[in-house]
Amino acid sequence: MKNITRHLFYALLLVGIVGLYSCSEQVEVSPEKASSVQTAPENASPASTQNCVLTCEDCTNLITNGSFETFTGSLGSTNALSITNNTVPPWYEVRGTPNIMDGTLPMTSSMYTNPGFDGTNILHMNENPFQNPDLGEAAAIDVNVRSDADLTYCLSFRYALGIRLFDNQPNPPGQVEARLANGVPQSTQKPEIDWTTYTNQLIGTATTSTTWQTTTYQFSASQNYSQLILDAQAVNQGSGNVTRVLVDDVQLSCQTDALQGINITQNTDGTITLSADLQGLPANVNIVSYEWCGISPTSNSPTVTIPAPSQAIDVCLKIKDSRGCCASVCEKIEIIECDSLKLSSCCTINVGSGGTGIVGGSKNREAALQSISASGLRSISEASPFPAVCDPCVDGWYPVWVEDAGNNPVGIPGDPCYVVEWFDDQGNLLYTGWSFPANVDEVYTVRVTDNCNDCIWEEKFSYSCCTTPEKPQCVVDRRGYSVLTWNPVPGATGYQIMITINDRKCCKEPTSLPYSLPLIDVSGTSYTPQVSYLCASWSVRAVCADGTYSEFTTPQCICNRFSKEDEEK
Repeated sequence: MKNITRHLFYALLLVGIVGLYSCSEQVEVSPEKASSVQTAPENASPASTQNCVLTCEDCTNLITNGSFETFTGSLGSTNALSITNNTVPPWYEVRGTPNIMDGTLPMTSSMYTNPGFDGTNILHMNENPFQNPDLGEAAAIDVNVRSDADLTYCLSFRYALGIRLFDNQPNPPGQVEARLANGVPQSTQKPEIDWTTYTNQLIGTATTSTTWQTTTYQFSASQNYSQLILDAQAVNQGSGNVTRVLVDDVQLSCQTDALQGINITQNTDGTITLSADLQGLPANVNIVSYEWCGISPTSNSPTVTIPAPSQAIDVCLKIKDSRGCCASVCEKIEIIECDSLKLSSCCTINVGSGGTGIVGGSKNREAALQSISASGLRSISEASPFPAVCDPCVDGWYPVWVEDAGNNPVGIPGDPCYVVEWFDDQGNLLYTGWSFPANVDEVYTVRVTDNCNDCIWEEKFSYSCCTTPEKPQCVVDRRGYSVLTWNPVPGATGYQIMITINDRKCCKEPTSLPYSLPLIDVSGTSYTPQVSYLCASWSVRAVCADGTYSEFTTPQCICNRFSKEDEEK
């Protein structure tokens, strides 16, 4: 018997999100519990991506124009364009006059130490630490960052820190702060922003880089925020140097941890159904897209039904919700053998694996079902409605249950592991409980879920009272015609007759080789063959209610004057 087992293949998108940008060599945690990932320079060997690679696509970038390529106006002879007056929408200034520059053009001032530009347009901000207070620049963009408990955000941008030299002092380190805030006004004033005045949360500080790097921060918002601010900073006040901050490719995405895994349901028709295991999603949030990977064909439905795989497969699911947030999870699905359980009944029953068993029975099916539901039975011997023997073909039903390798019934009240479910032939759940009163000549499936071992076992079974017809005989009626008759079979829906012409057992000298006619279907318990059937034998079998057949009766000759038996009389 086969069952389904599951192995966690990848964790939630939250675990592997750094793989969307680059993987971590260094992790720092800011005071606001945001995790910062500092990576090696882009010309260095990449870090391992084993825990970062996601099968499904990355999340949507919530930042518009994060590469600063969209602007109005001209960079001009200074190779710079201030972001004031909505020239680089939707970015705006909240401190000084930050600008964008074309990184492919040469610098216009020999007073800069060039860290090496990359790409086209970049955000350029200065900080003057030798003045008191520091004078500098900061850029902002409106965002919709929410404090929902299930959300984790990921902020990523590329940056480099250049130095403008006025003396021979060593290059002091510069940095760029990333903050969430509310209510910081648009302003070209250069003094430091008084953060005690505004609600804000420090996401992280990118430091120590004179070459292009990518930094990634994972964080949860302490409250709802409407602004993302990038603020140029210099570490050593009064150093006599101007720190120049360069930023590009700003990306912000959010992930929900409501996707806990993939639910797997084994169906009675040899298929499995996969669905998203969602927990903790806010009531006002909907899932707007599903993307299944690893199955053929791929699907965008909340649930998918596929054939039970013949070997282990990796299946991934990516979702996106109405907030623009996403998650991804992958699981390995494997079909394995499970033969520690067996189906038992008072009589020999037909099961998928050919097994049989002996237990008890009752003549009152409804009373038995009620007793099964209400009793707290610990063993079969305590089952008062089940006598030692039963006669399904007389009673019309029989009790059946599942036992373990020690012949103990599973799923009895208080069982910490097993749940036993009983289904009809169409897959409809009929009953949940340790034992079930099944009707004769009907096909059922029992499914046992072992919650202790993450295992599902199921078996299809039936009991047939549809036996081989008894007392088959051939008689000649008053008109001289042959009539084939037999006793009715309980549970049969019809009969099939097999006639063999020129059967040597029924004819002294057949005129040709024997051959069988197509099977003849009849609904009653008699049949009158054609008088032209010479030297013929016949046998009959029952058609059972479950679509199976009984054995044929022993062939005997059709009684007419041409038969060998009649000629010898």
